[in-house]
Amino acid sequence: GAADAREREANVFAATLLMPRAGLAAAVADGASAADLAAAYGVSGVAMDWRLYNLGLGPEPSPSA
Repeated sequence: GAADAREREANVFAATLLMPRAGLAAAVADGASAADLAAAYGVSGVAMDWRLYNLGLGPEPSPSA
């Protein structure tokens, strides 16, 4: 419902704010791993895996992620 849509919107906003596309794309191009990026940006590995996937910068995370 509407609450789910607001939560998704909030999650997208937070991901964009905490893990900006330009910084991630540059780091991935330089060979940074998802684990390195998660540590550098202070987010969980799962969050970084999904952000990279959603930006087309990484593989699809496993269903358990």
